[in-house]
Amino acid sequence: MGITPKQFVLQRLKVVINKGKPIIGAGCSSGLIAKSAELAGADLIIVYSTGWSRLMGLPTIMFGDSNKVTLQMGKEIRLAVKDAPLIAGIAANDPLRRITEVLEEAVDVGFKGVINFPTVGIDRLTMPEDETLKLGFEKELKLIEDANQIGLFTMAYVFNQHEAKAMAAKGVDVVVAHMGWTTGGLVGAEADKVKKYEEATASTQEICQAAKKEKSDVILLAHGGSFTSAEDTKVLYEYTAAVGFVGASTIERIPVEKEVMETVRAFKNASLPERD
Repeated sequence: MGITPKQFVLQRLKVVINKGKPIIGAGCSSGLIAKSAELAGADLIIVYSTGWSRLMGLPTIMFGDSNKVTLQMGKEIRLAVKDAPLIAGIAANDPLRRITEVLEEAVDVGFKGVINFPTVGIDRLTMPEDETLKLGFEKELKLIEDANQIGLFTMAYVFNQHEAKAMAAKGVDVVVAHMGWTTGGLVGAEADKVKKYEEATASTQEICQAAKKEKSDVILLAHGGSFTSAEDTKVLYEYTAAVGFVGASTIERIPVEKEVMETVRAFKNASLPERD
């Protein structure tokens, strides 16, 4: 009997950790970006429906049938990726289908794992926690529980110690401390509306400690906010127990914006020779 997708992914990640290297989860919304990310060493290729908005030149926003979009994007991306595990961003509060059906479809597409995204935790940035709980955090816990039961690798975005503890108690493999929308680039979040480094590292470490207390072997990563570059993650690794980073805008939006503009400027700055 072969190993489960969960075992397959965890074995790969343990090798990375044992080498003393950070785990990098790359949010990818096209085959080209996924292929490039894998060649550069990304450990996980994560597919989010919100990546569609980034490819359209918009801020990261959620619209349409999220799970349908993610699964369709996965069909394209799986053809471009050779070995890196594909992780599906699953909306647990899908109004159109049972979550078990979504998980079955994800497996059929070729996903090895799932992460709770879109997540109601994002709404907590603008409304009280007790209101967001009504919107479906319990469904996100059930998503992780169901995925674990069928042998999928599981990741969970969490925004506070309570969520970290609850997800760890459900047996999630990876807890990702979410520090809010990513700043930087052409359409990133306003810097004054996200946590600064000191607050973000302190918050991340609180989440890490809460998760570890509940599940000692949980893998700890971070995402978003003011962490927008590899240089920023040096602070993250120095002051928290996080062993890696998940990037979406930082992987497929900001670098593309920068490189395309620099390339076009270089072409534009060339001078034509004088002609008769």
